[in-house]
Amino acid sequence: MHGIKKPLIFKGRAIRSEFWWFAPIGILPTIIACWNIGWGKFEFYGGWRMLLLIFVSIPFLAAGSRRLQDMGEEGHQILYPFLPVIMLWIAFQALSWFSLITLLLGIAFIMGILALLVLVPAYLFALLTRLMSICPIIGMLIVPSEPGTNRFGPNPNEVPS
Repeated sequence: MHGIKKPLIFKGRAIRSEFWWFAPIGILPTIIACWNIGWGKFEFYGGWRMLLLIFVSIPFLAAGSRRLQDMGEEGHQILYPFLPVIMLWIAFQALSWFSLITLLLGIAFIMGILALLVLVPAYLFALLTRLMSICPIIGMLIVPSEPGTNRFGPNPNEVPS
């Protein structure tokens, strides 16, 4: 359970068992935070909620980053599945601010049309890109360690001789 011992360390390597024993525990705070965010609420103070989500995701991201580095891949690739969600949240926040302006001006009809033209395609794009980015990442997390020493350090599975 090195994932619990190294929750903020992004350097080094993590073998498969280290990551997969930690993953269910590490993803739990992220799932709970997502449930409590209230994505569909109309609010202008949602920034702190997104920061909370990022904060509770850091141990899982660190373990995933070390696991990818164990295979010789760049650790930042663990962020790829999260980027569409962040882009969708930014689009929703921008649309929320724009809707406030349209309500103040009394042209709410434009807001409804704009929501259909912007949010629906943005949601579909985010869903597709997330699915397309999750599959290779999960595949990389399943593959065995790169033998020997790579640029991220020695293989934790091999005993030094």
